[in-house]
Formats: sequence, C-alpha cells, structure tokens
Amino acid sequence: MGLVRWDGQRLPIGGGADLVWVASLHYNARGMRREPAAALLVIVALIVTGCLTAKPAAAPTKPDRIVAQAVDPYGTIWWALASGSSCSLSMRTADGKSQKRFEVPFCPEGMEANGDGSLLLRSSRLTELRDSDGSLLLAGRQLLAARDRTHFLQRDGGWLLHWGDKSVALAPSSPLRDVVISENSATIWALQNRGASESLVRLDGAGEHVVMSAHRIDSFAMSPDETEIVVSAMRDGSFDPAIIAADGSKTKWVSPDPAPETDVTWAPRGHKISYVVHTAAGSLVRTVHVPTGFAVAVSFPSSSLISLKWEPKAERLAILYSSLTSPSRIDLVAYQSGDHQIVAQSGPDFPGEAEPFSWKGATTIVLPPAGLRYGAREPVVVWKGSNDVFEWNEATAQLRRDGTGVIVTSASAVLDAGFWSEVARLSWVDPARTFVVERPGSHSRYPDNVQTILLTAPQPGRSAEDELESSAVSRLEMLLKGKNRIDGRS
Repeated sequence: MGLVRWDGQRLPIGGGADLVWVASLHYNARGMRREPAAALLVIVALIVTGCLTAKPAAAPTKPDRIVAQAVDPYGTIWWALASGSSCSLSMRTADGKSQKRFEVPFCPEGMEANGDGSLLLRSSRLTELRDSDGSLLLAGRQLLAARDRTHFLQRDGGWLLHWGDKSVALAPSSPLRDVVISENSATIWALQNRGASESLVRLDGAGEHVVMSAHRIDSFAMSPDETEIVVSAMRDGSFDPAIIAADGSKTKWVSPDPAPETDVTWAPRGHKISYVVHTAAGSLVRTVHVPTGFAVAVSFPSSSLISLKWEPKAERLAILYSSLTSPSRIDLVAYQSGDHQIVAQSGPDFPGEAEPFSWKGATTIVLPPAGLRYGAREPVVVWKGSNDVFEWNEATAQLRRDGTGVIVTSASAVLDAGFWSEVARLSWVDPARTFVVERPGSHSRYPDNVQTILLTAPQPGRSAEDELESSAVSRLEMLLKGKNRIDGRS
C-alpha cells in the first residue's frame, strides 16, 4: 500500500476499500460521486499535474523527553530536554515565566542548580559546570561536584576540594558517587561502594569517616543545618528511610512500609523530609515532619517518579515523572493539598487507557492498540523488559501505534496458567498472534500459541536498552507481516 498526500493529509491508496474511502472523502469535500474509478482518475490527474505528490511514510521518531531537573535557591526550575540526538536546557522562574536558554552537548542524567547561578550537569561519562547563560565554566571527568564556587575535582592524580584561594586534599579509599559539598566548603559527603556493602562517608582534611553502612544505599540528603541526614538504605530486603546524626551516633528509622521507599530529599525549611514510595498501583510522594512523625502523601497512579526537588519556600515539590501514556512532565505539587501545576511537558499524552486485569501474580498493565475497532482481533505482546512497569517505554508505544496491544508486567514475573487465563478473557486479543518479549535466562514455558522474543545483546555504538528494544520491535514487525516463527515451532 502506497501513501499519497491529499489536501494536506496522507491517505492510503491501494485496492477496493481504500479507493472507496478516498472517493468518499473527495465526495464530501468537492461534491463528486462516490465511484472508485472516478476517484482513481482524479488522483492520477492530480499526480500528473503536480498537485498530488506520492511520498513514502515517514519513519517514526522518538518523542522528546525531560531527563533531569533542578531547582535553584530562588525558585527557578531548570530542566533538560532530550530531542532526538540533541539536548537543551530550559527554565521557569518563580514568577511563572519560561524561556528556552541553550543547547548542551550531552543530556545529563542528573543536574543541580547553585545559588551563584551555575548549573552542574552530570552523566556517566562527563560532568560540566555551566553558567546560567550557557557558558562553560568547568568540564571533564576530573570534576565530580560543585556548590556555588566550591569544586571537588581531580588534579595531578589526587582529589582536591577547592574554594576561593583555599584547597584541601582528600583521599577517598574507593570511588564516590552522589557527592554533596558542605556549606562550610571544607567537607564532602558521598556514597561509597565497599564490595559487599555501601557506606555513607564524610571526607575532610582529617581523613575519611564512615557515617553509616548497609547492604545497599539508594540516596541521602542533608538537613539545612547539616546536623542530620536522611538516608534510604536496604533493610530486610527493601529500601527504608532513616534519620541519622551527622556523626553517625544515632539512627532512627522512619515508620516502615512494605513497599520500597527511595529518592529521599530534605526540605530547605520546616524540618521535613520527602521520599518516593513504589506501590503496586504506581508511586506516591510521602512527606514526614521529622520531630512529630506526622505524614501526608500525594499519589501518582500508574506513574514512575524520576526526581523530587523542593522549592525554596518548602511548600511545593517539583516532581519529574513519566507513565506508559506520557513520556515525561514536571509538576509543581503542594505537599499538603496535592494541588498540581504543570511546569513542563515533553509532548502530548499517548491516547488510550489501561484495561482491568485481575491477575495477582505481579503488577500488570493492559494497553489495547491505539484506534482499536469494535469486534477486532489484534496481536498482543507481553512485555517483560523492566521491573518498573509504569515508566514510559517508546518500544511499547510504537507497537500500540502500529495496531498491537501491549501487556506490561515485571521482568521477574512468573506467567502462570492464571495469567494466560486472564489474557484469554481480553476480547480484542488474537490468540494466534500472541508474543512474549523478555530477557534471556527466564526459563519460562508458555502455551503453544505464544512465541518468545529475547532481548539479546546490544550492538556496539548503541545504547543497550535502545538496541535491545528496537531489535525486539523489528523482529515483531517481521512476524506480524507473515514471516516464519522464530522459536523453531511450526
């Protein structure tokens, strides 16, 4: 089936029904008769006269995505927007004005906004410090952290904490991550991998001091007066928040929740902390008043939270999140009332809503194909690519655009007979076109009508996840076009 451009639209031109459809549209617009032959003559004439140009369908492109955010001490919100192969930084001042600022050579995985107007951009391969006008202040692997005009960097094979005309040499015993520079500029706090465990450490001119150790530590944040620290650490197999004294002398665990609690942050005033709770229904942001233990929560159903940042008045949080129907957005959320104000959105939401699915084996989201017709039977893909079932996934969105339904479940889910019984209850599913996409090593056995596609090793020069997922989608497209089965079954 070819594609032509007609009155500013692309319309399919094939045989039979396609020509009738084109003729019907032309009849409504021009008053012509609904005859396929007449429509075909009109189309041919338009092509000959140059009024109608046949063009191939454009390849789908990745949607824009907000990948990181930061809030400075004056309430300005910054965010990094990935668009194709480029990345730009934008901002919204506290009075509500927005302005695109400048492009940067890489998309940061994290960013911080300092009181002096500088922006620290971090990725696994590069760290940059830029001024608010986009000019480069410091760059390279040697820079690990910055706070205003204090820098923690590598020089002459050693680590140096430098501010003004002063500096102090630091000697970490192993690599550091999530480095925070103390307000007094002479101390840093960081997480450190120590083999079988991870530690929160403090480094200063007197050496390295372990404040807390756990099997794993997700995140930490300092209180404004730097006398206490909130930490999300592994305890009894799940991440729980704890308040610890800055010298490590006291530890108080916050009321436990069976769900993982991560991404801790300390409000700039009011002596309260916030963190993300990952539930079977999505995410929620819980805020706890530390002295009393009083807690409030704001729910984000069927969403995956990426980043929390307090605004200076400590009344609202800038929250970056995504879902299976929204690539990414930032909302400014009142922590008590839960009122939302949209700050930035990478693009329109994907149409469609999830269907109920009563299987209890693991969190599962059912998304029918886009534009599903009543009574139609369409292919379905069970996607087991990640343990975060709520995060945006361009591969599953592309499948839905192409007329395939998607059932997203955890990569670790065991798909038993009860699962497949629930799939059979979905009225739009074509049993002959049922697929599972998963990672190698699951050793699962599925019904005979189900074909399996493995997320195999990536090719050089491509992001691992991009390569794995695009490869799986390409193989699915081949199968749906009538190619042979790929799993050896007849």
